[in-house]
Amino acid sequence: MKLTDFGVYNRGDRRTELDDDLDDVQIEFELATQGCQVQKGDPTQLKTIAGWRSTPYLEYTIHTPKP
Repeated sequence: MKLTDFGVYNRGDRRTELDDDLDDVQIEFELATQGCQVQKGDPTQLKTIAGWRSTPYLEYTIHTPKP
């Protein structure tokens, strides 16, 4: 997973003048797996946007009992 391109949008237009104010906003990502088991990786990540920008990738190993 990779989270990128954070921004404030108003009616479909990106408000780039607000980009510098986003660094401290917190974003949570939660991986939902129905019937599967996460073997590697934390399924819930809470970081600031600055944190997501510096480390945008999340790596998971998921085991599923079904093909």
